[in-house]
Amino acid sequence: MSRIRSRRFVAGLATSLLCSTALVTIPAGSASATTAAQNVASFAASQLGAGPCSNTASGSTNGNAGYYAPHTNQGNSCSNPGSASSPPESGQTHAWCADFAGWAWSQAGVIVDGNLGDGANSFYTYGQAHHTWSTTPHVGDAVYFDSSIYGGHGHVAIVTNVHSDGVTFDSVGGNEGDSSNPYLVRQDIGDKVGQYVWSESGASVYVEGFASPVGGTPSANVTSIGTWNGAAANYSSAQTVSGSITLTAGETAASKVWYYLDDTNPAANGGAGLISSGDSGGGASPSHNLAFNTAGLSAGTHTITAAAFDATNTNQIDSVKTLTISVNNTPSTPTVSVPPGQAIGSIELSSTNLSGNTTSVVYTVDGTQTFTSTAGGGFPVSVDTTQLADGIHTVTAKALNSAGAASPASTTTSFVVNNSTHASSVVDPSGAVSIFTRDVSNGHVLDTSITSAGVINVYDLTAHNGTPATSGNPAAAVDGKGTISVLTRDGNGHLFDTSITAAGVINLYDWTASSSTPAMAGDASAVVDPSGTLSIFTRNVADGHVVDSSITSAGVLNVYDLTAHNGTPATSGNPTAAVDGKGTISVLTRDGNGHLFDTSITAAGVINLYDWTASSSTPAMAGDASAVVDPSGTLSIFTRDAADGHVVDSSITSAGVLNVYDLTAHNGTPATSGNPAAAVDGKGTISVLTRDGNGHLFDTSITSAGVINLYDWTATSNTPAMAGVANAVVDQNGTLAILTADASNGNVIDSSATSAGVLNVYDLTAHNGSPAM
Repeated sequence: MSRIRSRRFVAGLATSLLCSTALVTIPAGSASATTAAQNVASFAASQLGAGPCSNTASGSTNGNAGYYAPHTNQGNSCSNPGSASSPPESGQTHAWCADFAGWAWSQAGVIVDGNLGDGANSFYTYGQAHHTWSTTPHVGDAVYFDSSIYGGHGHVAIVTNVHSDGVTFDSVGGNEGDSSNPYLVRQDIGDKVGQYVWSESGASVYVEGFASPVGGTPSANVTSIGTWNGAAANYSSAQTVSGSITLTAGETAASKVWYYLDDTNPAANGGAGLISSGDSGGGASPSHNLAFNTAGLSAGTHTITAAAFDATNTNQIDSVKTLTISVNNTPSTPTVSVPPGQAIGSIELSSTNLSGNTTSVVYTVDGTQTFTSTAGGGFPVSVDTTQLADGIHTVTAKALNSAGAASPASTTTSFVVNNSTHASSVVDPSGAVSIFTRDVSNGHVLDTSITSAGVINVYDLTAHNGTPATSGNPAAAVDGKGTISVLTRDGNGHLFDTSITAAGVINLYDWTASSSTPAMAGDASAVVDPSGTLSIFTRNVADGHVVDSSITSAGVLNVYDLTAHNGTPATSGNPTAAVDGKGTISVLTRDGNGHLFDTSITAAGVINLYDWTASSSTPAMAGDASAVVDPSGTLSIFTRDAADGHVVDSSITSAGVLNVYDLTAHNGTPATSGNPAAAVDGKGTISVLTRDGNGHLFDTSITSAGVINLYDWTATSNTPAMAGVANAVVDQNGTLAILTADASNGNVIDSSATSAGVLNVYDLTAHNGSPAM
């Protein structure tokens, strides 16, 4: 409410006197209360002659933007904040005496709250709420004037001096003046409680009483901000930090300290930059510590601002200080660890050299497949190597923090997968055993031959005769004249036949380039029937079709698609072939559902298809089959149950009797994650060779009388734990030779048993130089 009064109006030179201590008398009391009262009076007196938009006091938190107390229900006295009005008394939004008194209180740091509004009577409400309403004046009090003409709104000013009688006081108020300038900050001298002060619109205005402000201390001040390492503070800006840090701040006269991220002009009620809405603590030196995790911040420069709140007015920020930090949370580059030796089944990758802020490690195999671990420690992850091709694979790793920031990729580490690598062996008419393997280091095709007299020779068909290097396993077959065909796949999928005559003449033939055998995937399988025809079975890389590429003893070549013409299911595995004494070839494949199929081709060329799984309950299979025909003409097919790894024997006699038998369930043949292999001797004893979960080589032998025995070559005869798949051949003397790859180094191992039962384990790589496979 405007107060228009000419009686004791002081202007002009009096203004300069009002800022002196003679005109601001402080009553006895505590140092903090005295300071607060003096500050209230001084701020009020500093504005004499100002209008509603002036507010030019040094240190004002409103900054030339009118009068009001922040964090209250007061509105701004100025209709155009930010620019001084001319003349100064213009520009008011409403009667602003309460706004001016609230502003003076807020500048001194006393408690201002929601009790205060734009009405002068709100100070009466404040005094009642805080129990500070009285009829005795104190410097810094809000004096309330009222009359019936004001309808209970009244007028308010700030007490700047109390006379020696204790009841007479001087005041400074806003929205006061005379008839020519009614809207300025003016001073009144010599008023008393209950005293008639002036008349307005025929009504008398009296002094009603006083509301004393609550609290008030010297302004809070942030003296320092930095980071704390548990023993000392680092106050330097642009320090590089990572992970969890401790912020610290020194202050004076603060009720609390809040920290703000990337907000150098924080709001007292919080805002997006506020790190924590609780006091960071106090009392110790440094006085305000707060743990702060920088893991979620982007790399680069950030600011941390400490804000000190007034000791009593916890909604008012008195002082701020800002620290600049450089965040670098990139984890350190890990080092990948892989298991020693060759990898089979599931292997564990892990990491070392990890920093403390690592929350996950991403492993990348062969540049494309990723495996993520959040396990902590070395962040191990399991990789199923059966889903990888045999051969050398690479792995790198990156460490990530909780915000997803990644380290540089580790140095590349390699490991060798050997789930299905195997040798291929034949016995020629002279009794020599030829073992064909792939050199793991370069893919060369090797022929390790052992004559019937025991002479061993190692020959590199790739280096000396141009057999293409391969990433697959060679296959071999021998005809009645002693010519051996070594079947391999080159880097483009071409099917190559390296033929070695009994006289040692070596020739190379590209079936794909010369006879249009489709480019192949996986490994070939080959048999020679009684007529001398060589049949090679492959899988078309484009569509999985099973293809028969044959050459008769007279040299007639033919390429035939069994899938397209006869319905042999397309496959993702390798075909396996066996031939009986009548010349019937069984081509064994796995369809997309794991069903075992037998495509039989008689000597007369009649082709039939049989689904062992659907018709005879052979369990759905994984991997590839192995098959032998015993002297009685019984075809035995060995497969691995896809559900549990059991080894299953599906057989058909020459009379057409079918039987399916689970060797694991009934005879203890260990479950396996590899493919079984089989060989049969002249007496009809079949050896089924498998690898258990520890890499042990097992021989499940089945005599022609049906007696089944189990032998652990690794535990009993020290055959090294194996990788890949076994291969076996029986020579003319009835000696069974089992070829395996040592899991620790890929060495070629020959575990043999003579017909007399003499066992021997021999390392062809260590003793004769057969390259590791």
